[in-house]
Amino acid sequence: MNRLRIGHVWEIGINESVAVEFDGQQVVVRRLAADQWVAYSRHCPHQNADLQNAEIIDGKLRCPWHGLRFQLESGICLSNQCAPLTVFSPTIENGEVFIYPRGNLPVEVQIYLARYGWDSRIGLFRNDLGFDLDTGADCVAETERGLENVSILSRTTTKANSIITGRIVRVLSEPNDPRKVFKHWGSARDNVDQDDTVPYAVNLLQDQLNEIKEGHQVIHVEFLLDGNVIAHLLGPPSRSLGPLAAEMSRLLGRQVSFEFAKFTE
Repeated sequence: MNRLRIGHVWEIGINESVAVEFDGQQVVVRRLAADQWVAYSRHCPHQNADLQNAEIIDGKLRCPWHGLRFQLESGICLSNQCAPLTVFSPTIENGEVFIYPRGNLPVEVQIYLARYGWDSRIGLFRNDLGFDLDTGADCVAETERGLENVSILSRTTTKANSIITGRIVRVLSEPNDPRKVFKHWGSARDNVDQDDTVPYAVNLLQDQLNEIKEGHQVIHVEFLLDGNVIAHLLGPPSRSLGPLAAEMSRLLGRQVSFEFAKFTE
């Protein structure tokens, strides 16, 4: 079956869903906003829970039975507890809604074994960045716990139903290259050699953050035209960062403030 017609756009309201038979299974088609549609298997791959009215927040579906969370873009389980959810591609053609097969994880997907998080766990991570990652590269990945720092251990092979801990969304630094700082988060390959001030500030700040031991990671240090500095961090806001900003301002001779990174698709 190549595709299935669901109906006219006006037949399904915002926050409404319909269940249809497609590709040998029950499929839920939901309209999340005026121009935002999703389609996925009606039953959870864990214990067959009905997902027709499951909670969806920021592109992630939460199973009502055990709280497992699935990324609707790919179907991977972010809870590290079961196989991927089958997802489909809804499209609008001449005012009508269709769904196309999409399946689970692609056969040729890149999977990496990596150490992640403040507690140094080990897990499998999907790489959707479009290029290979080297052993030792520091990255940001989306897991059940949120955005976490990831250190690549090795590339590995896996099956489509393997348990995936999360997906890599950004590269922070390349291995054995501490003097390179990524200037733009939008492209992990868009990096430039900065003068000595930037790597010095990054290394100094990361050393100070490591002493606090709250799991913060420096992503980017931005030097403004007025001479002030904004340090972009991965991690939760903390009261301990106030005194650190004052100490960094003294050490660098510039006004230092912190911003906390938020990545969007």
